[in-house]
Amino acid sequence: MKTGFLLVAHKPLASSFNSVAKEIFAGLEAVGAVDIDSDEDRQLQQEQLERAWNAIDADQKVVLVDVFGATPGNVVCAFAKEKNCECIAPLSLPLLMKLLCYRNQPLKVLLEKASEAAQIATRTTNENN
Repeated sequence: MKTGFLLVAHKPLASSFNSVAKEIFAGLEAVGAVDIDSDEDRQLQQEQLERAWNAIDADQKVVLVDVFGATPGNVVCAFAKEKNCECIAPLSLPLLMKLLCYRNQPLKVLLEKASEAAQIATRTTNENN
């Protein structure tokens, strides 16, 4: 099972995460990015999401968004209802790397891995002292 990911975030964060992911995972496909400009027309934002979504060739798709409650998250929530897809926030590099490592697993496994990533990603330098 091939999972595709659509990264959606404040401009230019989604594209930056996409570039990093493709640098780490050579030959990575099925990942798209939409940088949301909060000042753009909502219809234009929806059209950008639709184009990026359609460009991802995968058996299942997951949307990763930087933060719910801000413009990208609000745009994605409306879009996700229409597509009946999972949305995960907050987008972080540890989360993205974890999910890309398990991208050939069923959605249930990906959601478990997302939860794991959220629990272990935050550390302080003094935790091990």
